[in-house]
Amino acid sequence: MLVFWLRIFLTMSLRNTLVADDTASASSQGVASRASNLNAVPDDIHHLILSDIADTSPADLLNVAQSSEVLHHAALPYIYRNIILNGESTAYKTLVEKLSKHEHGDLTKHIRSITVKDKVPSEDLVMILNKTSRHRNLRSLKYVPLTISDVETKSRSWETSAHIPPAVYDIIHAIGPKPEIRVVVVDRKMARTIPHRQMDMKLLSSPLLVSLTYEVYMQGFAPEHPCRSEWPRLSQALATAGNVRSLRLQVLQDGHNLFTPDTEPAKIPRLDLTTGMRLPLLEEMTLQTLRYHGQTAYLWDLDYCRMFRDAIDCSRLRKLDFGGEHPANFFSCFTGLCPKLKVLSFGMWEGDKSPAKRFIESIDALEHLDLSRAQAGIDDLWPAIEQHKDTLETLILRPTFEAYCHKVVMPFSRLKDIARTFPRLKHLGWDAPCERNIDPQHLVALVGMNLTKLDLWLHIPQEANDYSEKLVQDIWGNIPHPELNKESTVASATGIADRLLGSGQGAFQWLTLHLSREGASDRCQPYMMYSKLQLRLNGRSKRTHGEKWDVRGKLDWSYEPTLVEDLLFEER
Repeated sequence: MLVFWLRIFLTMSLRNTLVADDTASASSQGVASRASNLNAVPDDIHHLILSDIADTSPADLLNVAQSSEVLHHAALPYIYRNIILNGESTAYKTLVEKLSKHEHGDLTKHIRSITVKDKVPSEDLVMILNKTSRHRNLRSLKYVPLTISDVETKSRSWETSAHIPPAVYDIIHAIGPKPEIRVVVVDRKMARTIPHRQMDMKLLSSPLLVSLTYEVYMQGFAPEHPCRSEWPRLSQALATAGNVRSLRLQVLQDGHNLFTPDTEPAKIPRLDLTTGMRLPLLEEMTLQTLRYHGQTAYLWDLDYCRMFRDAIDCSRLRKLDFGGEHPANFFSCFTGLCPKLKVLSFGMWEGDKSPAKRFIESIDALEHLDLSRAQAGIDDLWPAIEQHKDTLETLILRPTFEAYCHKVVMPFSRLKDIARTFPRLKHLGWDAPCERNIDPQHLVALVGMNLTKLDLWLHIPQEANDYSEKLVQDIWGNIPHPELNKESTVASATGIADRLLGSGQGAFQWLTLHLSREGASDRCQPYMMYSKLQLRLNGRSKRTHGEKWDVRGKLDWSYEPTLVEDLLFEER
């Protein structure tokens, strides 16, 4: 509350602040006098105000820093605390020049974390790391060889997954105290050179590696059949590193054998625990797998589950995300061993739901639950989910499609149950009926829930609607499906977001709109196509200029969700 009123005080003062000069009028001199009084505020008050602004609106932080010399100096630790080095950005050269030339009161003393993106010359990075290491303040290095913004614009003129330069690697590992390394590597298939399509074993084997987001390629289709894949090399790297806390992996098909040469051994495509591999610090694990003819691409047999249980410290687990998979054997093997789990995601498929139910019941206080094909098992799980009614903040119930794209609708009564049952709910995922747009009854219910985030799934009809023209296809599948109307899609999403923002005293922040549509190929065989966009409420400074929502997403149809776009929608 103190920070809130201090921000109000600062904002009101800055609105009337002018820079006084020798020719200033008496009126402007009076304003400058009030500004100087604000400059005299103690440093700890500056700290409270600026730290809050830095966490909520970086753009407003820069505006505050430009209002006076005193506030500029006070804001420097927050401006340079977390720097992003992206050689493709227009501000990159300016930033490097400032960091290289600023000797008096060296700016690098403020740096706590560095995010490295595409096309950063190794000499620039070496210079910054050398200067930063003098102050011994660097705590984290995030290595993102592929920038998500570049993927969105489909630029292909960069090295997407260049391996970390040896000189940079040596400096990072010589710094004291040791920083943590976080790696995000996606879309390696776009690398221009064959070596850079392969795993950077030096980086992935680093003892400083604590977080890895990565794509793993495999040649096979059946999870129980050995095949060549990248799993053995990844397992070797992680076993060598030994300190990974967060692991996020997406399994992809290596259709042209670009990533899995014939020298790789043929093994069941999964983390190789048979060598005694251990992940003792693991806290978060996400596995996004592809399904072939209804089968998972990751095999969780009971013996493997027991090996996995022995390879980790179950008491440390805080997040388990199996994507759309339903690892019943995992649930049976780990029930009662993960009481402190906070985040759980999995899917509903045929078979017994009781192992999943017992697993949820064994958790002390679940905060985030995400269910794929939710309607296929929600009735069985509902008593266990209700057990967490006082702690659940996120509940995502994704749509259910059966064979031949047949949709199974979740009843409206379930939405009313959610509104009554979960008082702490801030983020909901809901599959709403759609004719031209979202069903009005469902929108009214969602508006009344005072959410901060909403994931909304709409399966648009074949008739013309607010998102696309009428779908017309012949028996041979020769007529292409109509594209999304980008302008009307953004307008429709904005209308929904505005309604949600108008409720709940303006607490609403994010709308992620997931669209699907059924198409038809040869002989009218149905297939699904997907698209999504996200609206985020802009900071106060942009809203005052009429830019209420920041729009993210490519807004075209695709056939599989991509990790690249997921990261775009999660990036803050």
